[in-house]
Amino acid sequence: MMLPAQPAWAHWTVKVFCRVRASIIRNWCLPRRKPSAYIAVTDPPCSFDADGRMRLHTLVRQFHPWYYPVPRCRSIYRRVVNTLGLPSRSLEPGPAFEARGYRIEELGPIRWEEDGYGRVFSDAAEMRGASIECPWSR
Repeated sequence: MMLPAQPAWAHWTVKVFCRVRASIIRNWCLPRRKPSAYIAVTDPPCSFDADGRMRLHTLVRQFHPWYYPVPRCRSIYRRVVNTLGLPSRSLEPGPAFEARGYRIEELGPIRWEEDGYGRVFSDAAEMRGASIECPWSR
């Protein structure tokens, strides 16, 4: 690539680093006792709309509380801060982060949130060979 050859010490340092890391991972890092599941296969956390449609929630709150349900019991501190209208320094679940949950067909750009339901369900019904029933149907 028309670049000068790297010095021998750089090659040696990278090789030693990679071998030490591989050895540590192979011999010292044990399997997790409890796997960190980001997707629940059985009994996912969900809520139901007024019309009976299922809305899913996330399992793990990461940097922003997207699709994370609003806690039912709030601390006294949070109640006082909200009552007085003081600015909150933490990110809390709420309407800005879609705390009501999500549906598979709504994921994607916000501007297309209400579009595509008919196409999604007609394609799903065609693949399945029958109509899609509640709680997923619209």
